Amino acid sequence: MRNLNFTTEQVAKEFSNVLKTWLSVEEMAVVVELTKKETDPTICHTGDYCDSNMVMHAAMVNLGVLAEDDETDFDEPFMKLFNDSWDVAKKNLFYVEAPTTTEEVVAYLKAKYDSVSFSTMSKVEASVEDEEAAEILIFIDSNDMNIVNPLFSSCGRFEVEPEQYGINKEDAILINNHNKVSM
Repeated sequence: MRNLNFTTEQVAKEFSNVLKTWLSVEEMAVVVELTKKETDPTICHTGDYCDSNMVMHAAMVNLGVLAEDDETDFDEPFMKLFNDSWDVAKKNLFYVEAPTTTEEVVAYLKAKYDSVSFSTMSKVEASVEDEEAAEILIFIDSNDMNIVNPLFSSCGRFEVEPEQYGINKEDAILINNHNKVSM
């Protein structure tokens, strides 16, 4: 017997939670970026990395919507909950929070900017003595230079538009807020 007494948001959140355990941080970052750019509402990029129908099935089993071994035909109310929940998850970008860890920020940046090279290095390796700086710094690799703050020139003396490094201002601020290197 199916229990359809769940909201689409509850199912969407559980679908997103299961999806985050099936995909890597990098894959989730790509899915979110592709979803942001997708203009066809029938396309979901989670299927690029897994059988997302099985993810939804697992989410519904977790919630008690379905029994694990339920193989009966899916009726209209069930399919409405299934499809509407999927749409809510997509609309909310699978409830992926803004990236905060070094791994998440780098994955997000690499997914968004395929023509920009990003790298990481410990602040010790980078000879950064700023106590407030992150232990692992994110750099933009530009013209054989490691740019630690894309709001400034490579020498760190002049404010610049981050577009010269191939990224937008919002993401330059994200890198700067992560690195916490004073200029």
